[in-house]
Amino acid sequence: MIGLPANDGTPRVWFSLLLPREGGFEIRHQALDYDAAGAARAMREAGLPEDYALTLTSGLWPNLDILPLAERAMTGIPLAFPPLFWKPREGGSWRAPELHPPPVATPPEVAFARLETLWFHLGSRCNLACTGCYVESSPHNDRLVFISFETFRSFLDEGRGFGSLRRVGFTGGEPFLNPDLEAMLAHALGAGLEALLLTNGLAPFRRALPWLERLASRHPGRITIRISLDAPEATAHEALRGKGTFAPALAALRALAPLPLRLTVAGRRAGAPAEEAGLRARYAALFAAEGLDLDAYDPTVLVLFPELGVSELGEGAPLPLPRPDLLALRERQGLSLMCRRERMVVQRKGAEPEVVACTLLPEEPRFAVGATLTESFRPVRLDHPHCARFCVLGGASCDPV
Repeated sequence: MIGLPANDGTPRVWFSLLLPREGGFEIRHQALDYDAAGAARAMREAGLPEDYALTLTSGLWPNLDILPLAERAMTGIPLAFPPLFWKPREGGSWRAPELHPPPVATPPEVAFARLETLWFHLGSRCNLACTGCYVESSPHNDRLVFISFETFRSFLDEGRGFGSLRRVGFTGGEPFLNPDLEAMLAHALGAGLEALLLTNGLAPFRRALPWLERLASRHPGRITIRISLDAPEATAHEALRGKGTFAPALAALRALAPLPLRLTVAGRRAGAPAEEAGLRARYAALFAAEGLDLDAYDPTVLVLFPELGVSELGEGAPLPLPRPDLLALRERQGLSLMCRRERMVVQRKGAEPEVVACTLLPEEPRFAVGATLTESFRPVRLDHPHCARFCVLGGASCDPV
């Protein structure tokens, strides 16, 4: 048994030698070349999974979910290990040097393909000021102002002209604070589009429930509501959202459950990727206890977003940018980048509305791509750490599918 290649883009497999030396051991990691093509051919002839047969010759794993972020960033970089010497020391310990990917000289560009989802950032004001908010929303943040119905209709009419638009997304801030949201949602649904609304499920949302119920009844199955529930336990959720926010979010889920709409939940996947199965099991137990018919194991129903803190990468690790070769690999593995098929309308305080390429970076000037949708359909350079941590390495998407 020699195992799989090391996800380093070569078909080599590895073994280690421990050689006794005076006062300790020398450790040599040795690469082993073998008939990888023959082994892959034998796997195919036996009807074994093609993904793993291909791994033997490409040296790249078909799935990176179990890897810590720093190791994902090493995908496709050939490994080379100098000999290591281990000498027991009283009161001390030894560990191997950490491996970090080389810096990216030129981040890749992503060409725009088609407009499928048009997002509207309805304003950066929120009824909460959450720790770790991706866009720093708060009751006092008005850097992005409330978008008006007239602005919404103008951009939506332009977007519908391209023929590929399927849905409209509403984000913030807290979208239900925008006084024109009801009119916007009714207009989008009346135009035959699907709608996705992101909310924390607290007071502004609760006040909107009557008209939301009416629209859901008129347009069954075309509205998706995503409630933020950062953890399946009150203590962890409220550490981010604030005291007294967990029970109202659950109440919002219960209130929405009988309506003819699609209900989803957004959580945070803190910790190692390998812990995700246990996290989903805890959400499943919560949903069952609340009588909610939500499949916590469906990633489109329970959407788990990665944390974006530097600590996730390990001590001393540089902030990553996507490598062009790694982006190409991840797209072959099924990664679907939002900036290929989505745009978002924002309006900065004191400025005209504009289009940005990413829902996570509404205030980054270099991600502003045009005053109109037509102008915005140009390549986007993935030169922000979020591009690697959230999308390329994190594999996350704000889209509902």
